[in-house]
Amino acid sequence: MRRRLPSASASNERLYVEIWRKQVAGIDSSTAADRQVNLVVNDGASLVAHPAADDTLPVNSFQAVNATGGVYFTNPGGSSGTVYYRGSAAGSFRLQDAATDTGSGVAQVTYPAVTKSGWTHAAETVTSAPSYQSSTYSWTAGATASPGGQAIIAQDRAGNSTTGSPVTITNDTTAPTTPSLALTSPPAWYATAAVALTPTDGTDGGSGVDVATRIYQRDETSITSGSCNAFPGAWATVVSNPDTTVQNGRCYRYRLRESDRVGNQSAASAASGTAKVDLQPPTPPSLAYSAFTNASASGSTLYYRPGASGSFTVTASGSTDAESGVSVYVFPTSATWTVTGTGAARTYGWSGTPTPPGALGVHARDVAGNNGTDTSFTPTPDTAPPATTDNTAAIGS
Repeated sequence: MRRRLPSASASNERLYVEIWRKQVAGIDSSTAADRQVNLVVNDGASLVAHPAADDTLPVNSFQAVNATGGVYFTNPGGSSGTVYYRGSAAGSFRLQDAATDTGSGVAQVTYPAVTKSGWTHAAETVTSAPSYQSSTYSWTAGATASPGGQAIIAQDRAGNSTTGSPVTITNDTTAPTTPSLALTSPPAWYATAAVALTPTDGTDGGSGVDVATRIYQRDETSITSGSCNAFPGAWATVVSNPDTTVQNGRCYRYRLRESDRVGNQSAASAASGTAKVDLQPPTPPSLAYSAFTNASASGSTLYYRPGASGSFTVTASGSTDAESGVSVYVFPTSATWTVTGTGAARTYGWSGTPTPPGALGVHARDVAGNNGTDTSFTPTPDTAPPATTDNTAAIGS
């Protein structure tokens, strides 16, 4: 309501007084602020600029801060959400409502008292902008009765207030369901020091699974004659994924635990498959030479007669591998030579005048794919006939 009262201090002057009453709950309200009357003096030449009407409610923006114990808020920065807490252990947090208002601006945020058993938080009205942070909400161990919806009210300077219970406080003491774990594309033997794992998370109907809490536990044993010995079931070692701390001659298996966002931990998964590790190559082989045609051997030198056809056979033996065992012997080839045979022996043949191949190496490869050190032999052309001695002078004519 506005009334303009004329007044004059001289014959050519007028004084205008504008009377404004704040109408909220009626002129007969028992609240003094609702019956407020504002007197504003106008200079007669211009009108007082009145504030624009404000019928818009503030918008909440909640955060849970300063958390101890198990606390998780589902919608940081949102206008509503759920605070999950782990009631089996004590903890605390504060709420803040960085509410905004496009009209007269936020004046205050009111937080209700929490009266559930084991909880502590008194009702309060906070006027400290911009976060309007509450005092501490805390609970004791065993406070498993959820406080439920909280009627947190943001009010602007025009008296517009939010309604409802935008924040719910809910107990979560249920762990996620049991996850599972597998080796990632496992080979029969691991020849590099890295075992990759593929987790499948459990599910959680409360605060949700926190994948950052995955714990990979390892059990291990030794290898004898290519087979794993009995696992002790200790699960004492925690590793990363992939596990890059594996060692030669060991067998490993893994299991997984994980927690939800307030710290409830799942049961351990079943054991993964077994990873057998062989990082050690076989020992070098011994080489034997046989079946000479226009060829002969002296140590590791194989002499051959160029200009004629011929061959010789190289046989490898004696390599050992304590982990996965020797799989094959690997023989070299040469561009102008023929190489035939299988298993541990190869026959090298030539015709005409082949190019000398230089040193050729033979090595063992184990089941895991590790290649051992070469043992070399060198085919060498021999074109000179044997030297003879003429003893005619000594014998006489």
